[in-house]
Amino acid sequence: NLKMENTETEAMETSNETEAEVTLTDTTVTSLDQTITADTSGIEEKSMEKQTPAKSRKRGRPQTSVAAGSTQKKKGRKSVVSKNNDGILFTIILEGKSALQSVLSDWLSRYQCNPEEAMLELIQYFVRCCGCNAVVSQKDFQTQEASTVIRALTENFAEESGDYPLVMTGPQHKKFKSNFIEFVERLISESGETILYDEYMLDTLVMWLVGLSDSRVRAFRHTSTLACLKIVTGLIRVASSVNAEIDNTQRQCETERRRSASRRATGKLEKLETKLQELQQQLTELQEMMNTLFSSVFVHRYRDTR
Repeated sequence: NLKMENTETEAMETSNETEAEVTLTDTTVTSLDQTITADTSGIEEKSMEKQTPAKSRKRGRPQTSVAAGSTQKKKGRKSVVSKNNDGILFTIILEGKSALQSVLSDWLSRYQCNPEEAMLELIQYFVRCCGCNAVVSQKDFQTQEASTVIRALTENFAEESGDYPLVMTGPQHKKFKSNFIEFVERLISESGETILYDEYMLDTLVMWLVGLSDSRVRAFRHTSTLACLKIVTGLIRVASSVNAEIDNTQRQCETERRRSASRRATGKLEKLETKLQELQQQLTELQEMMNTLFSSVFVHRYRDTR
């Protein structure tokens, strides 16, 4: 009986302690709820007082401030793909849906059929890459100096937004820069076996790009200077290939000279020597063009880095 009484006493004490803990817990929870409610009310009041825009602006160029109630829109040049207005090359490369190799092969075929028309298409491509919507007419291309046409393009070029394809962002321009660079490099390397030394294609292209690189419009300078840089890259690759071919031809000439007259193939030495002279002339032309680009473009672009 004594043990049972002690057990009941301990059970009653444990029950009292549990009830006290529950009461303390309820009081604590009630106090926390009141605190949270008060804090939330304060946050909501501060949020109502603070005038924040509906959407946070993404990182980038600062937006132009517009007065309250104004319906003025930000000026800028929209880059709309239009096969009728923008030219075949620019549209295809901007869209990036076709392989550059096939695009370039098609242009080389058009050049071989009509060099002047194909060159006008190429010049128009670079003008559009600068963000300029103007069209270089066939008449101006044929009769006007490149500097005269470029001056007219510069005077009529609106530069309010400062945007042009090379610096634009978004899905449409995501791969434009890489496609632009690859196209220029391939243009030079693929032309090395066909039209690079015809004294028209490369000379005309460099003349226009040098003129654009000297423009006061940054879009013209940036785009044309990058194009000239990639032309030099392509020329270096072609020159490296020509130099390797010169070494190989020289070895063949020396081997042929060491043979006796009776063992020589008829006319082979003369053909090798003629080929060697042509290769050396090609290498000289490539070096002269690279020097021209360096002295006409790159030495003047230091001011753009300040």
